[in-house]
Amino acid sequence: MLWMKSIEELDSSEGGLILRSSTGIVLGCLVCEPAFAYLDPGTGSILIQGLIAAIAGGLFAIKAYWHRLKGFFSKSSRDDSREKKEEEPPQSAAD
Repeated sequence: MLWMKSIEELDSSEGGLILRSSTGIVLGCLVCEPAFAYLDPGTGSILIQGLIAAIAGGLFAIKAYWHRLKGFFSKSSRDDSREKKEEEPPQSAAD
């Protein structure tokens, strides 16, 4: 398990990159000075606009690929019904 390994083992394994990256991020956040940044009212409006655009784009993508999705999920039921029709012998008019 990743949290039970020693630091030497983590540094030489795949967890070494995660350990170094997370250490760098934490130290970077602790050393930073305040930015004294100003967020004007337009910032909130552009965030809302981006959210609306993402929702609209997602809905358009679903609409564009709806037939493919519908066909993918309903293909197996159509194939099953075709196989059943082929297995049944044709009924004659005399019956």
